[in-house]
Amino acid sequence: MILYTLLFCLGFAQAAPDLTQTVEEFGTIKIGKPLPSFAGWTTRDQPWSFSRDRTRRPMLLSYFATWCEPCIKGIPIMEKVAKEENIDLILISIDEKESLVKRFLKKHGFKALTIVDTYKEIAKRHGVIQGDTTNSIPKTFLVDNKNIVRVIYTKEGSNFETLLLKNIQALKMPAKNIPKRKSPPLQPDP
Repeated sequence: MILYTLLFCLGFAQAAPDLTQTVEEFGTIKIGKPLPSFAGWTTRDQPWSFSRDRTRRPMLLSYFATWCEPCIKGIPIMEKVAKEENIDLILISIDEKESLVKRFLKKHGFKALTIVDTYKEIAKRHGVIQGDTTNSIPKTFLVDNKNIVRVIYTKEGSNFETLLLKNIQALKMPAKNIPKRKSPPLQPDP
């Protein structure tokens, strides 16, 4: 015990890994179900509607705030992966001032389409914010080309990029042809 304590104090003990975490459902969003529609204004002063403007490619939808350190680390990873994998990335800021979000994006060089949810209406509808509390952002949803939520990331850890790539590539794989099960022959009634 003394040796362990000494090693820990000297910095030789390893910390628990910082891994990405996922869940089956979060708020109103559930894996295997369609992503609820939403609309808002982008930082380019354009209206944007999920049902009208969305392409039919897989998409990452990520909630963030300018004060969120994990968000600052996760956004460039998502931008890189989205570009490499030819998928859409939509960021939704829960900050209250659009000017603050625009400065933040410019400062960090982020280029993704960004919606500013000033009144947190979209975040509340998706369950990211319940009442006046923020439920641990960032929150990122991987949505397939048919608008079905496939993965909900609740924490972006050290393996985030690897996990994103693995999950996106799985979406792009064609379904395997599974042979139909042969039914047993019908038996005549006695």
